[in-house]
Amino acid sequence: GPASPFDFGNQPISTTSAAQTFTVSNTGTATLNVTSVALSGTDAGQFVLTNSGAGSCSALPKAVPAGGNCTFTVAFAPTSTGAKSATVTVTDDNNNVPGSTQTVAVNGTGVVATVVLNPTPVSFGDQLVNTASGAMTVTVTNNGTLDATLESSSPVTITGANASDFAITGGTCAASFVLTASGGSCSVTVTFTPAATGARTATLNVSDNAPGSPQTAALNGTGVAPQGSIAPASPFDFGDQLINSTSAARTFTVSNTGTATLNIASIALSGAGAGEFLLTNSGAGSCSPLPLALSAGSNCTFTVAFAPTSTGAKTVTVTVTDDDN
Repeated sequence: GPASPFDFGNQPISTTSAAQTFTVSNTGTATLNVTSVALSGTDAGQFVLTNSGAGSCSALPKAVPAGGNCTFTVAFAPTSTGAKSATVTVTDDNNNVPGSTQTVAVNGTGVVATVVLNPTPVSFGDQLVNTASGAMTVTVTNNGTLDATLESSSPVTITGANASDFAITGGTCAASFVLTASGGSCSVTVTFTPAATGARTATLNVSDNAPGSPQTAALNGTGVAPQGSIAPASPFDFGDQLINSTSAARTFTVSNTGTATLNIASIALSGAGAGEFLLTNSGAGSCSPLPLALSAGSNCTFTVAFAPTSTGAKTVTVTVTDDDN
């Protein structure tokens, strides 16, 4: 048989190698009586000894005539990673000494692919509704001792409650890509375009032939949007006012009750009666200078006074232009 030690090399865990045949030969001039063939050692359970069938050293005890031989097989079936070794001991009456032993050492290495995604979770933070975030990169790495191969069709997917809010925009994790052992990697780029406000979640999946496939990374982000309002409510009535005089100024408050910055571009009077009213936007707390970035949860003010130059009903519209919704 093969020389001792016999090395099975690398073998994926939870699989069994091809069986290796070992031959016990009687090169003497009298019958060799084989009484046992057994595995021993710390890792004996990682190997499979078979002694059966035509030409085998069974049934025991086995009488092997002078010049004859018999065989048994050993396979390597690691259940964990790392170097494994065992000893096969053949007990017989070699040289007419009952209980004599011949041994052969067997060894092999259990290997496995260990694929991980980093970072996880992938947190995009706050993002304006219906606008795309910058791309974030997820790295897929094989930290194991065996190569891993991505699936041949659509190895990278996004699933989950808000999957359509996230998009794969690039990367190197192509179909059938090989992640070599001990650090082979590829990348996936993802963007976030929230369709609504609030927390949005999904899962990035990478499918391969490594244990635990698909490997996953959680995706999350928060859809935000500004929400502007003006108080007091429209219409506001100044009531009667003597012509050629000016009413007390009325303060109007622009509030951002949304979850993102409200960008105010302009505040202006319009309409047939625009010249009968006075708009003031200055001073502490005002919506100036324009353009003004009004943070979520905050407000600013402007004032309007009524200064009629003729009798009769007068109307005007104050328009605040911003990026609400």
